[in-house]
Amino acid sequence: MSLFTNWNVVQKDTGIQGKKVTILQTAKDKALIHLIKYRSYLQTDGESLERSQHLAYEYLTDFFSKDKQLKDRLEKNNYYNMGIKVLVDEQKIISNNHNEILENHYYTKSSEKHTNLLQKPDSRSSILMKLSNGTDVIKLYQKTTESEKNNEWLYVKLARDQSIHGYIHLSCLEYRQ
Repeated sequence: MSLFTNWNVVQKDTGIQGKKVTILQTAKDKALIHLIKYRSYLQTDGESLERSQHLAYEYLTDFFSKDKQLKDRLEKNNYYNMGIKVLVDEQKIISNNHNEILENHYYTKSSEKHTNLLQKPDSRSSILMKLSNGTDVIKLYQKTTESEKNNEWLYVKLARDQSIHGYIHLSCLEYRQ
């Protein structure tokens, strides 16, 4: 089955958390690069790294055959500087910094010029640290609490000191593109 199936189905407004959003083409392109990058080093069932890199190349060229402007967009934007090399002669894709694709970065933002990093996902929780607006944080994945299931809080670590972690309310975060 092609990875392309339903990828370019035009959706004018997509509902996310009750809000209408339009997904920009650059966001779709970057998501594709994440998937291709992930596939380039994913080794399942004893598959070699060489085979994984080749499959990533096949997936990308499949997209190129279906979206005639994709190759030009990606090359023009240097593959969005997302750490992949397309080796046409060898028919494979090499990626660097594998962990980077799994990280979702956010910036703190608040009208109070700082955001509280809390011990628990509760506004009454102890404040671990006050973060200046624009502080880079990375979403951590763990067993979710009820508050997190309601999409109110994210468990994060600081990008500059990854030993520091806590909770921040979603209203105080902006996703880093």
